Amino acid sequence: MPGGYNSIKLSFATLKFFSVPVVFFIIIVSSVTTTYANRTNLSLAEAKYKASKEGKMIYVSFTASWCLPCQMMKAGAYKDQSVNYLLSKGMIPVLVEEENFQNIDWFNKYNVKTLPTTLVLDKNGNVIEQIEGFKSIKSIQDLLQLYSTALLDNADLSNIPIVFKTNVISSTRKPVPVATTKYNTSKLSASAEPIDENYRTITLNSKVTSNEKTKSISGKNSNVTKLYPTIYGIQLNSFNSIYDATEYQEYVNRHFGKEAIILTSDYEKVFKIIISCASLKDAKEQIVDFKESEISCFIRVI
Repeated sequence: MPGGYNSIKLSFATLKFFSVPVVFFIIIVSSVTTTYANRTNLSLAEAKYKASKEGKMIYVSFTASWCLPCQMMKAGAYKDQSVNYLLSKGMIPVLVEEENFQNIDWFNKYNVKTLPTTLVLDKNGNVIEQIEGFKSIKSIQDLLQLYSTALLDNADLSNIPIVFKTNVISSTRKPVPVATTKYNTSKLSASAEPIDENYRTITLNSKVTSNEKTKSISGKNSNVTKLYPTIYGIQLNSFNSIYDATEYQEYVNRHFGKEAIILTSDYEKVFKIIISCASLKDAKEQIVDFKESEISCFIRVI
C-alpha cells in the first residue's frame, strides 16, 4: 500500500503546511471584525448599514484638534461614564475629524460650518437633531437618553471605555473649507456710543419736575443726557442652559487662568460668559489669546 501511504502522508503534510496560515487568517479576520465594530471613523454608508443592522440611531460628533470647545467636550462630556455607556451600547457613534480629508463628504452632506456640531441621524441618514457649539455633560446625557437604546437603570458603569478617541489621521491632509468655527471678528457692541474709551453718553426720556433747575416746562417730557463710565469686557459665548454655561466657564478659567463670570437677566434666559477688562486696550490685548484658540468672542460694553 505504498501509494495509499504516500497519499495520506501528503495529505497530512499539506494539512500541516496550511494549518499555520489558516490560524493566522482566522486571527486576522477576527481582529478586523473587532476593529470594525469599535471604529468611530465610519463613512456615512457604513454608519447607515450598522444602524439598520443593529436597530440604532447614529450619533455624529464633528470635531477638530485645533477647536478648543471640541477639546473641552472631549475632556468633559465624552469622558463621562454614563455618556460612553449610552453611546457604546445604544447608538452608532461616529467621530468626524476635520483634519481627515476623507471626512469632507460628511461636512458637505450635512452642510456643517460650525465646530463642534452634534447630529443624531436615523438609519437612513436623516437628521433628527442638530446641535451646534459646546455642550455640557448634562446636556449630552439628556440628548442620549432620548435616542439611545441603552438604559442607565441598574447599568454597570465600571470600566466603560472611552468611545471618542482620536482616530488615525491620513498623512496627506487636505483642507475642509466648510469646517470652520463660527466666531465674529473683533467688534464693539454697546448700548450707547462712547465719547471716548472711558465714558459713554446715554440719553434717557424722562419727566422733568419744577424742582429741577432746568429751562424745561414742569410736567413736560425732556431728553436728559447723562455720562457713565464705560466698562469693557470680552463675551466668549452664550448658552440657554446654565449647565453648559457653568462647565464652559470653569474650563475657560482653568485653561486661560482667567476669571470669567456668567451674566444673565430676568427677562432674557441667556447665560453669557464674560471676561471683565480694565480698559478697551486691555480687552484688545486679551482677546488675541481667545481668537488664537478659535474661541467665539467679541469685545462689548458691559
